[in-house]
Amino acid sequence: MLLSLKDLKIYFYTSDGEVRAVDGLSYELKSGETLGLVGESGCGKTVSALSILQLIQQPPGRIIGGKIIFDGDDLLRYTPAQIRKVRGKKISMIFQEPMTSLNPLFTIGNQISEMLRLHEGLSRKDALDRSIEMLRLVHIPSPEKRVHEYPHLLSGGMRQRVMIAIALSCNPKVLIADEPTTALDVTIQAQILDLMLRLKDEMRTSIILITHDLGIIAETAQRVVVIYSGRVMEKGDVERIFRNPSHPYTIGLLNSLPRLHRNKKKRLHEIPGIRPTYSDISTGCRFYPRCPHVMNICKEHEPDLIELEDGQWMRCWLTS
Repeated sequence: MLLSLKDLKIYFYTSDGEVRAVDGLSYELKSGETLGLVGESGCGKTVSALSILQLIQQPPGRIIGGKIIFDGDDLLRYTPAQIRKVRGKKISMIFQEPMTSLNPLFTIGNQISEMLRLHEGLSRKDALDRSIEMLRLVHIPSPEKRVHEYPHLLSGGMRQRVMIAIALSCNPKVLIADEPTTALDVTIQAQILDLMLRLKDEMRTSIILITHDLGIIAETAQRVVVIYSGRVMEKGDVERIFRNPSHPYTIGLLNSLPRLHRNKKKRLHEIPGIRPTYSDISTGCRFYPRCPHVMNICKEHEPDLIELEDGQWMRCWLTS
C-alpha cells in the first residue's frame, strides 16, 4: 500500500466549541491507482487530504490522533523540515481554486521554477527551461511566451493546467487533486481530466481525486470512498459500488443523479434533511436522522465499518 490513513482524527477549536471535522477516518491508496473521495461539502474530504501534507492551520485545527503511513513512514511524526522535503517532491496537491493558489505577483515561470530549484537543485536557467517543457507537456500553447506571463492573463482552464504543471514538475508518487474541474465548463473539464489521467500513466503517479461529481468518479477512478460527517460510510471498487450500492447514503447520492431516461416532469430524488453540525453529533449512526431505514439501534450505537465481500466495506446496521 502506497499511502494509508488510519483512524485519523482532526478537530477544530472555535468559539462555539470543538468541531470534529475528521473523526476516525481510514482509507488507502494503492500504487498506480486513482482513488475517489466523495461526499457533501464539509464532510472531511479536503481536510483529510490537507493533513497528509501537514497543511492544517494550527490553531484552530489540530490533528488529535491516527497515522498517515507513506512509504512505510508515519508523516505525522515528521518535523516541519522533513515534511517540506515531501511536499511537491513526493506528494503534490492541486488546490480547488487556481486563481487563489497561484501568486499574482510572480510569473508562471517563477512559480514552476521555485519547485524545481527547491527540490531538484536546478539552476535558474535550467529551471526555466524545464518550466517551459512542463507547460508544453500540459498542452499550453506558446509556452515560451506564457512562462513570462502572470496568472491573471490566463483563462481558468489555462490556470488549472499551470497548477497541474507545478504539481507534476518533480514527478511525485502521489497527486492530490481537490475539485480540479470546479468552475470550468464541460469541455474544459473533460480536457483537464484526460490530461491528468494521461500524465498519471506516463509518470506512474497515483491520484487522490476529491470531487462532488459522481460521474467523474465513475469515469476516472478505480476505487471510491464515500464520506459523511468525518466518517467512511462505504468504500470499495467503483464498478461494484456504482452497480450495487449498499449504504443508504451512497444509494441516495446515486439516485439524485439526473438521468436521460427519467420522466422529465418527475422531481429528482433528494436525501431529506441536512447534514448535522458537528456539535449535534452525539451517539448512534451519523446518518440516521436522514436515513429511510432508521432503526432504534441506529440512534443508540454507531455501527462498525465491516467488509461485505471482496474489498467492499460499509458502515451500517443493515448488514447485521
